Amino acid sequence: MNENNVKLLKEEIKEFWAKLFQKLTEENDNYEDLIAVWNELHSVFLESVNFSLHQLAEQEFDEEDEIMDKIEANSAVIEVKDKNTGLLFRRYIPIDYLETDNGIIISGETLSGTVSEIAFLSDIALSRINDLRGKGPDKDRCGTH
Repeated sequence: MNENNVKLLKEEIKEFWAKLFQKLTEENDNYEDLIAVWNELHSVFLESVNFSLHQLAEQEFDEEDEIMDKIEANSAVIEVKDKNTGLLFRRYIPIDYLETDNGIIISGETLSGTVSEIAFLSDIALSRINDLRGKGPDKDRCGTH
């Protein structure tokens, strides 16, 4: 897609969301309610775009490639709601993201430039760790004993 088309689409999107936001504020002046509705609309938007992108991706890959066993990215988007003001903030963070059935690992650099990682283990990973440490069930996973 050429640069002019992208620029036009950006303007159309900005105009659409501005009109939608104005309509929302006309119907609701409570900030908390407005944020709740906005989050709901944002989720619907992301789900529909994600669905369309997945359909395009399925056309690109053959059946063997369709099985995803990990998700990787070099950045992430974090959306937070300030607990004092209730304001919603969105930040683009330059972190490495890796997700498998074992969980999620996010990594980046500390202020001193050393690599730092945080792991969020899935229930599957935790049960495997418990099995390895001898704290799992006293029967095998296949249920034969």
